[in-house]
Amino acid sequence: MPLPPHIQGIQKLPTQFDLPDEGIVLEDIEKKLIHRAIEKAGGNKSKAAKLLGITRRKLYSMLERLG
Repeated sequence: MPLPPHIQGIQKLPTQFDLPDEGIVLEDIEKKLIHRAIEKAGGNKSKAAKLLGITRRKLYSMLERLG
């Protein structure tokens, strides 16, 4: 029996992130992920939002907030 859809995506997440001793800036990580998704979607923000599991409206809001 397959896993429910909301759990299936969890398997695709990286199992480990490097966290340097000096820490990170979460906004920088968000920016990088958003830009990677937009690149992967060929500039299509609707597709990028889908890759990130958010709405297009949320993506635009995040882009505006993050600059």
